[in-house]
Amino acid sequence: RDFGLAMTARSEAGHMKRKMGDWVGAEQVYRKTILAYQEQGHIPAVAHQLECMGFIALHQGQYSRAARILGAAQALRASIQVNRFPQEQIEFDEALACLETEMGKAERDWAVRAGGQMSLDEAVSLALQDSDSLLG
Repeated sequence: RDFGLAMTARSEAGHMKRKMGDWVGAEQVYRKTILAYQEQGHIPAVAHQLECMGFIALHQGQYSRAARILGAAQALRASIQVNRFPQEQIEFDEALACLETEMGKAERDWAVRAGGQMSLDEAVSLALQDSDSLLG
């Protein structure tokens, strides 16, 4: 129980940082929380952390990476039959729309499908790649 409360608090701190535009601070939080949630087997939380990392990749202009991460999160949610909360769904849909604008529908859809075929470990690994060393 203490673990759950502590992780929720950390995750919420990451969300606040992201919503205030502190993308680096948010990413630092999510890098820790996603691994902790994965280790504990809290798959719905892993899916949400993947989405948040995808939003950060989108903000950084790493469109293909963002689409693959979001595709992985979408497939993970489908596999465990866990929906997003309404506000999360709005943010997710806005991210997909932005990716379509930046990449084109066909390329975005391809990247989302590619992400959806990743294993959980592959998706987390992609989310944790050092964003400074990536080119999109």
